[in-house]
Amino acid sequence: MTVASLMVDERDQGLRDLVQSIVPRWREMRVRKRFFKRFDEDRFIIASFIMIGTPLFLCAVDAKTAPWPRIDYFPIWFKIAEQNEVDGDELLPFARTEGTSELDRKLQWLFDRPVLRLLESEDEVADGRGPDAKQDILCFYGGLEFSDPAGRYAFQFRASDQSDFVLRARLFDHDDGTTWPSSWVP
Repeated sequence: MTVASLMVDERDQGLRDLVQSIVPRWREMRVRKRFFKRFDEDRFIIASFIMIGTPLFLCAVDAKTAPWPRIDYFPIWFKIAEQNEVDGDELLPFARTEGTSELDRKLQWLFDRPVLRLLESEDEVADGRGPDAKQDILCFYGGLEFSDPAGRYAFQFRASDQSDFVLRARLFDHDDGTTWPSSWVP
């Protein structure tokens, strides 16, 4: 059996440009009520989140179709938001600069000019079986990471299409021995 392989690059240059241009001055993080679940002190599932401050930053999961091979994939999506997108009772406070909860204290670095980085994802696509089978690998931005400038802490968000379109979020702390894996499942 011969298997041909091809890398298909669907990484969005617009997302890369936006991440590189943002100078965050945030004071609060809010999450959508629906699909919010906390597994433990470091792992969460959320539908979307918004960072309040400058700029207003909205993040969720997108659904796209690669032109070739024709396959649906689910990259991270974000944009600079409008004020009307942060108003309403659909958003819950998650962490704030002046907050007093354990999570607020744990995330204070997030409000002090974090570094943003896109996380790459790959999806394998098999086209047929047998001697003429072909396998393609689709590369796209499937996640976003906020980290402190010293590299001690990070908050990663990975797009997921398993049981609804959600972001799987996880906190990492080098001080407690947590390492930054290339992939993880809450």
